[in-house]
Amino acid sequence: DLRWGANYLRELKGRIAGGVLLTEPVDLLYPWDVFYFPSDQYMFGAQLRLALTPTSAKGLIAGYADIETWYLHMVKNWSTHHQSYGRSSAPSIYKAMRRLADAQPDAKTGANRAISDPATMANPLGEPLPAGITTLAAANAAGITGQPWQISGYQFDIYADMSNTGSLYEGQGRGVVANQGQVVQLLPDGGRNIISQIVDIPGVQYGKLNDWNQVEIIARGNTVVHILNGHVFCVGIDDDPVRRAMQGILSLQLEASGTVAYRNLWLKKFNPAPDPIPAAFATPPAK
Repeated sequence: DLRWGANYLRELKGRIAGGVLLTEPVDLLYPWDVFYFPSDQYMFGAQLRLALTPTSAKGLIAGYADIETWYLHMVKNWSTHHQSYGRSSAPSIYKAMRRLADAQPDAKTGANRAISDPATMANPLGEPLPAGITTLAAANAAGITGQPWQISGYQFDIYADMSNTGSLYEGQGRGVVANQGQVVQLLPDGGRNIISQIVDIPGVQYGKLNDWNQVEIIARGNTVVHILNGHVFCVGIDDDPVRRAMQGILSLQLEASGTVAYRNLWLKKFNPAPDPIPAAFATPPAK
């Protein structure tokens, strides 16, 4: 993206040996945005090590993260509520990062200002699991570490009390995109524009507790529409070319404890282009 992403473009040099790409170190600048607080993050001496195939590349990007900008953005974005999911202390994280810092010494004090920062690079659509693996225990027993079902992207939120059901959320990304009853445009600078507030704001009266609810999601181009039991709950128009996703996978989720059930799943693919306007309506009538 030469317009909105020009600041993040870098030209790397490297070599390929045995199907593996290894690049020379380079300082990188990349966008990070959660809950509408965009920032620029720095990675010093970043290198790529990617296993290449004719259709994909996966491996690692590793360098040194600037501690001050990383920490500042974390505490601005992830509230105490979210940090408490992992029972972590923001001040303790900062102290540990400064203690373990191993690069970019300060010219005056000599204290390191950056810390080693590796990240996995893989197929964003995920990799298929071996046949028969349907639980985390089975995945770990097969040598698969971490959480193989961890995903990110657009999400139709359903609350147990229907409080903000139907809202548009981006997991592992920008957080709440559009609340119940909103028509929102996501902007290239990481912000959002609330275009409209639906007059008849959908509420608990349209949701059914302890009963079946009909959920409909329309995803066409960069627009997502959430519909619950025949009522439009929110609309998201993603005009952010850096952060939006134009393809992905579908998944069903239960984020917390409890029980959830799904039935009668249907997927309809839109035509690649809208139907042409009938000739009778394409030409304005003569005056």
